[in-house]
Amino acid sequence: MISSANSAHERALSWLVAEIVEVAELGHHWSFDVVKAYIKEWADLLRGTRSGEATGLAGEILVMRHLVSIHGPDAWKWWQGIHGSVNDVMFDRDDVGLGSAWEVKTTVARAGWKVTVNGIHQVSVDAELSFVCVRLESVKSGGFTLADLLKDVPNDVLPANLIEDLKASGEYDGEQWKFIEAARFTVDESFPRIGPDSFKNDSPPERILGISYTVDLGGIPCTQMEIQIPK
Repeated sequence: MISSANSAHERALSWLVAEIVEVAELGHHWSFDVVKAYIKEWADLLRGTRSGEATGLAGEILVMRHLVSIHGPDAWKWWQGIHGSVNDVMFDRDDVGLGSAWEVKTTVARAGWKVTVNGIHQVSVDAELSFVCVRLESVKSGGFTLADLLKDVPNDVLPANLIEDLKASGEYDGEQWKFIEAARFTVDESFPRIGPDSFKNDSPPERILGISYTVDLGGIPCTQMEIQIPK
Protein backbone atom coordinates (compact mmCIF):
# COMPACT_ATOMS: atom_id res chain seq x y z
CA MET A 1 0.00 0.00 0.00
CA ILE A 2 1.20 3.54 -0.82
CA SER A 3 0.08 6.29 1.51
CA SER A 4 1.03 9.86 2.37
CA ALA A 5 -0.05 12.37 4.96
CA ASN A 6 0.11 14.99 2.21
CA SER A 7 -2.40 14.41 -0.57
CA ALA A 8 -0.36 16.60 -2.93
CA HIS A 9 1.70 13.44 -3.41
CA GLU A 10 -1.29 12.03 -5.30
CA ARG A 11 0.11 13.87 -8.31
CA ALA A 12 3.37 11.91 -8.09
CA LEU A 13 1.41 8.68 -7.64
CA SER A 14 -0.46 9.44 -10.86
CA TRP A 15 2.84 9.84 -12.67
CA LEU A 16 4.06 6.53 -11.26
CA VAL A 17 0.92 4.65 -12.27
CA ALA A 18 0.93 6.25 -15.73
CA GLU A 19 4.52 5.19 -16.31
CA ILE A 20 3.88 1.61 -15.18
CA VAL A 21 0.74 1.31 -17.32
CA GLU A 22 2.41 2.81 -20.39
CA VAL A 23 5.36 0.44 -20.24
CA ALA A 24 3.05 -2.51 -19.63
CA GLU A 25 1.04 -1.60 -22.71
CA LEU A 26 4.21 -1.98 -24.76
CA GLY A 27 4.20 -5.67 -24.00
CA HIS A 28 6.42 -5.92 -20.93
CA HIS A 29 5.63 -8.56 -18.33
CA TRP A 30 5.60 -7.09 -14.86
CA SER A 31 6.64 -8.87 -11.70
CA PHE A 32 6.19 -7.69 -8.14
CA ASP A 33 9.92 -6.94 -7.89
CA VAL A 34 9.77 -4.67 -10.93
CA VAL A 35 6.79 -2.71 -9.61
CA LYS A 36 8.43 -2.46 -6.19
CA ALA A 37 11.58 -1.08 -7.78
CA TYR A 38 9.56 1.59 -9.61
CA ILE A 39 7.86 2.59 -6.36
CA LYS A 40 11.23 2.85 -4.59
CA GLU A 41 12.63 4.99 -7.40
CA TRP A 42 9.73 7.45 -7.13
CA ALA A 43 9.90 7.44 -3.32
CA ASP A 44 13.60 8.33 -3.47
CA LEU A 45 12.81 11.10 -5.94
CA LEU A 46 10.12 12.59 -3.70
CA ARG A 47 12.06 12.39 -0.46
CA GLY A 48 13.30 15.84 0.47
CA THR A 49 12.41 17.46 -2.87
CA ARG A 50 9.41 19.60 -1.93
CA SER A 51 11.16 22.83 -2.91
CA GLY A 52 12.00 21.43 -6.34
CA GLU A 53 8.41 20.29 -6.76
CA ALA A 54 7.13 23.78 -5.93
CA THR A 55 9.55 25.33 -8.44
CA GLY A 56 8.42 22.90 -11.13
CA LEU A 57 4.80 23.73 -10.40
CA ALA A 58 5.59 27.44 -10.68
CA GLY A 59 7.14 26.92 -14.11
CA GLU A 60 4.15 24.95 -15.37
CA ILE A 61 1.68 27.60 -14.19
CA LEU A 62 3.70 30.37 -15.86
CA VAL A 63 3.61 28.48 -19.16
CA MET A 64 -0.12 27.82 -18.83
CA ARG A 65 -0.82 31.49 -18.01
CA HIS A 66 1.11 32.36 -21.18
CA LEU A 67 -1.04 30.00 -23.27
CA VAL A 68 -4.24 31.30 -21.70
CA SER A 69 -3.23 34.89 -22.47
CA ILE A 70 -3.03 33.94 -26.15
CA HIS A 71 -5.74 31.32 -26.59
CA GLY A 72 -8.23 32.26 -23.91
CA PRO A 73 -9.42 30.54 -20.71
CA ASP A 74 -10.34 27.30 -22.51
CA ALA A 75 -6.59 26.67 -22.79
CA TRP A 76 -6.51 25.70 -19.09
CA LYS A 77 -7.85 22.28 -20.07
CA TRP A 78 -4.59 21.60 -21.91
CA TRP A 79 -2.73 21.43 -18.59
CA GLN A 80 -2.64 17.69 -18.04
CA GLY A 81 0.66 17.14 -16.23
CA ILE A 82 -0.92 18.23 -12.97
CA HIS A 83 -3.33 15.31 -13.35
CA GLY A 84 -0.64 12.71 -13.99
CA SER A 85 -0.32 12.80 -17.79
CA VAL A 86 2.99 11.72 -19.31
CA ASN A 87 3.46 15.27 -20.68
CA ASP A 88 2.57 18.54 -18.96
CA VAL A 89 0.58 20.20 -21.75
CA MET A 90 -1.58 18.20 -24.18
CA PHE A 91 -3.23 20.07 -27.05
CA ASP A 92 -6.61 18.77 -28.17
CA ARG A 93 -6.71 20.50 -31.54
CA ASP A 94 -4.30 21.15 -34.42
CA ASP A 95 -5.14 24.75 -35.26
CA VAL A 96 -3.07 26.19 -32.40
CA GLY A 97 0.04 25.24 -34.35
CA LEU A 98 1.94 24.12 -31.24
CA GLY A 99 2.28 20.40 -31.92
CA SER A 100 0.57 17.76 -29.83
CA ALA A 101 2.30 18.23 -26.46
CA TRP A 102 4.74 20.30 -24.41
CA GLU A 103 7.00 19.06 -21.64
CA VAL A 104 7.84 21.84 -19.17
CA LYS A 105 11.10 21.86 -17.22
CA THR A 106 12.02 24.53 -14.69
CA THR A 107 15.48 25.41 -13.42
CA VAL A 108 16.93 27.89 -10.94
CA ALA A 109 20.45 27.44 -12.33
CA ARG A 110 22.09 30.75 -13.14
CA ALA A 111 23.06 29.72 -16.67
CA GLY A 112 22.63 26.93 -19.19
CA TRP A 113 19.76 24.66 -20.06
CA LYS A 114 20.58 21.42 -18.27
CA VAL A 115 17.39 19.52 -17.49
CA THR A 116 16.66 16.07 -16.11
CA VAL A 117 14.29 13.62 -17.77
CA ASN A 118 12.78 10.80 -15.72
CA GLY A 119 11.96 7.67 -17.71
CA ILE A 120 12.34 6.78 -21.38
CA HIS A 121 8.77 7.54 -22.45
CA GLN A 122 8.64 11.23 -21.59
CA VAL A 123 10.37 12.45 -24.76
CA SER A 124 9.20 11.00 -28.07
CA VAL A 125 10.10 12.19 -31.58
CA ASP A 126 6.78 10.78 -32.82
CA ALA A 127 4.59 13.00 -30.65
CA GLU A 128 5.20 16.47 -32.20
CA LEU A 129 6.60 17.37 -28.82
CA SER A 130 8.25 20.58 -27.62
CA PHE A 131 10.49 21.02 -24.60
CA VAL A 132 9.73 24.27 -22.78
CA CYS A 133 12.41 25.36 -20.32
CA VAL A 134 11.72 28.05 -17.72
CA ARG A 135 14.46 29.73 -15.71
CA LEU A 136 13.57 31.25 -12.35
CA GLU A 137 15.63 32.83 -9.61
CA SER A 138 14.80 32.09 -5.99
CA VAL A 139 14.69 35.35 -4.01
CA LYS A 140 14.09 36.38 -0.40
CA SER A 141 11.63 39.17 -1.23
CA GLY A 142 10.09 41.07 -4.10
CA GLY A 143 9.24 38.02 -6.15
CA PHE A 144 6.05 36.09 -6.90
CA THR A 145 4.75 33.07 -4.98
CA LEU A 146 2.57 30.11 -5.87
CA ALA A 147 -0.30 32.08 -4.36
CA ASP A 148 0.27 34.84 -6.92
CA LEU A 149 0.40 32.35 -9.77
CA LEU A 150 -2.64 30.37 -8.68
CA LYS A 151 -4.99 33.30 -8.10
CA ASP A 152 -6.20 33.27 -11.73
CA VAL A 153 -6.38 29.48 -12.13
CA PRO A 154 -9.97 28.15 -12.19
CA ASN A 155 -10.71 25.85 -9.26
CA ASP A 156 -11.85 23.01 -11.50
CA VAL A 157 -8.43 22.91 -13.18
CA LEU A 158 -6.59 21.91 -10.00
CA PRO A 159 -6.56 18.57 -8.18
CA ALA A 160 -8.68 18.41 -5.06
CA ASN A 161 -6.97 19.66 -1.90
CA LEU A 162 -3.92 21.04 -3.76
CA ILE A 163 -4.35 24.55 -2.35
CA GLU A 164 -4.96 23.21 1.16
CA ASP A 165 -1.86 21.02 0.96
CA LEU A 166 0.30 23.88 -0.31
CA LYS A 167 -0.91 26.06 2.55
CA ALA A 168 -0.28 23.30 5.08
CA SER A 169 3.27 22.78 3.84
CA GLY A 170 4.03 26.51 3.74
CA GLU A 171 4.62 26.50 -0.01
CA TYR A 172 1.52 28.44 -0.99
CA ASP A 173 2.97 31.84 -0.11
CA GLY A 174 6.42 30.83 1.11
CA GLU A 175 9.09 30.54 -1.57
CA GLN A 176 9.46 33.48 -3.96
CA TRP A 177 10.90 33.62 -7.46
CA LYS A 178 11.78 36.09 -10.17
CA PHE A 179 11.30 35.12 -13.79
CA ILE A 180 14.50 35.16 -15.86
CA GLU A 181 13.66 33.61 -19.23
CA ALA A 182 11.84 30.81 -21.03
CA ALA A 183 12.63 28.99 -24.24
CA ARG A 184 10.90 26.40 -26.41
CA PHE A 185 12.87 23.58 -28.04
CA THR A 186 11.47 21.34 -30.76
CA VAL A 187 12.02 17.63 -30.20
CA ASP A 188 13.24 16.08 -33.45
CA GLU A 189 15.67 13.36 -34.54
CA SER A 190 18.65 15.47 -33.46
CA PHE A 191 17.26 16.24 -30.00
CA PRO A 192 19.33 14.58 -27.21
CA ARG A 193 17.12 11.92 -25.70
CA ILE A 194 16.89 8.32 -24.54
CA GLY A 195 13.81 6.43 -25.69
CA PRO A 196 12.72 2.85 -26.36
CA ASP A 197 14.23 3.10 -29.84
CA SER A 198 17.63 3.73 -28.24
CA PHE A 199 17.86 0.02 -27.36
CA LYS A 200 17.73 -3.27 -29.18
CA ASN A 201 14.19 -4.65 -29.35
CA ASP A 202 12.94 -1.18 -28.31
CA SER A 203 13.45 -1.84 -24.60
CA PRO A 204 16.28 -1.39 -22.06
CA PRO A 205 18.50 -4.34 -21.16
CA GLU A 206 17.06 -6.88 -18.78
CA ARG A 207 16.97 -5.78 -15.13
CA ILE A 208 17.29 -2.09 -16.01
CA LEU A 209 14.17 -0.94 -14.19
CA GLY A 210 14.35 2.83 -14.59
CA ILE A 211 16.39 5.50 -16.31
CA SER A 212 16.88 9.14 -15.34
CA TYR A 213 19.19 11.29 -17.45
CA THR A 214 20.28 14.92 -17.77
CA VAL A 215 20.54 16.67 -21.12
CA ASP A 216 22.38 19.88 -21.98
CA LEU A 217 20.30 21.92 -24.43
CA GLY A 218 22.86 24.72 -24.69
CA GLY A 219 23.43 25.73 -28.32
CA ILE A 220 20.33 23.91 -29.61
CA PRO A 221 18.03 26.21 -31.65
CA CYS A 222 15.11 27.46 -29.61
CA THR A 223 12.41 30.11 -29.55
CA GLN A 224 12.39 32.62 -26.71
CA MET A 225 9.01 33.02 -25.01
CA GLU A 226 7.61 36.30 -23.73
CA ILE A 227 5.88 35.34 -20.49
CA GLN A 228 3.97 37.91 -18.46
CA ILE A 229 4.56 37.84 -14.71
CA PRO A 230 1.64 38.39 -12.30
CA LYS A 231 1.71 41.72 -10.50
